[in-house]
Amino acid sequence: SSHVVVQGGVAAIASMGPAMVASKDLEQVRLLWASRTLGLLDSEPPPRHHGDLEKLRQRTKQLYKQHRREKRPADADKVVQAFEFFKKLLSQSQDIYNERKHSAAKP
Repeated sequence: SSHVVVQGGVAAIASMGPAMVASKDLEQVRLLWASRTLGLLDSEPPPRHHGDLEKLRQRTKQLYKQHRREKRPADADKVVQAFEFFKKLLSQSQDIYNERKHSAAKP
């Protein structure tokens, strides 16, 4: 599924134990990682529009520069990877929306 909602955060995943985490949807784990990497709150939904993505891009630039100033290039790279994840997620959700829109229009 391309639209994923994380509920419960890290504590909920940690309390599941290793067997449940292994079976947990990988997309949810990636979404949680990307959200935490960019400093998003659990209550903040992932970007759903290009305007949301622009705000996230600005946050990414700020965090990237901060990590570079602090001589933490690995963290700076993780910030970019997290942004790319959200960018891909938004693109996939837009593709699904467009497919549904076009298939509904055809008789």
